[in-house]
Amino acid sequence: MDIWKMSRKRIIVTCTAGFVFGMIIYVAGLIFVGIGYTAGEFVWIALNYTLLGFVIGISALTIPWQAHGPLIGATVGLLFPLRLLLNGAGPALFLLAFIYSCVAGWLIEYLATVRLHLPAARIKTRKAQAARE
Repeated sequence: MDIWKMSRKRIIVTCTAGFVFGMIIYVAGLIFVGIGYTAGEFVWIALNYTLLGFVIGISALTIPWQAHGPLIGATVGLLFPLRLLLNGAGPALFLLAFIYSCVAGWLIEYLATVRLHLPAARIKTRKAQAARE
């Protein structure tokens, strides 16, 4: 299969999964925590988790997929928990949202790499090619 076609499918899958996980945390916040969201906060959550999926989809880090998703989830997903903390949500909600971002990153990576067989594109550098020869 063509690498660009596979990468396009991977990006679409990871962005969609990120959006879905964003909606899950939005609904969980409404039902279980009782957070009253504004329209802007809804858009912020949707964009943040879609961005998380996009970064996972385009990343070419050469680490195992089991670490790749949580690493990206911890770095990109930190935007949402930090916003909660800065808006006075408290450390418990910050920690819960941060852990959810890491888990969502792992699940997005699992879905794309293992279940749908769309591995991350690996960039081959000249140095890596020379080492193989």
